Amino acid sequence: KYYYLGSRYFFKDRWNVVRLIVLALSILDCLVALGVDEPYFRVARLVRPFFFLQENRRLRAILGSIVVMLPGIADISLLAALFVIFFGFFGFLLFRDTEQGRRYFSTYDESLLSLLI
Repeated sequence: KYYYLGSRYFFKDRWNVVRLIVLALSILDCLVALGVDEPYFRVARLVRPFFFLQENRRLRAILGSIVVMLPGIADISLLAALFVIFFGFFGFLLFRDTEQGRRYFSTYDESLLSLLI
């Protein structure tokens, strides 16, 4: 592709640069594999999904939508975590001296676990 596009147009496309980096990492990975007898972490396997995403436009659109939704999901997750922490502490303070409270709310850790279950 570099030969047909030329260096000027080849490096304008981000995916071509990613392909070049992955190709260099794969060659380096194969050279390291020749010298090592033990199994090790393969870099080339890690970057295969990027090539799949490059060719599939619909999957890229879905992944882009998921990335856009991540801040909202993080906000809701943080709110849920604060809810559990607050009411876990509240339950620990209120119910630790009762008969059933000793079973579920005797420590702060147990009260958080009781709320999650």
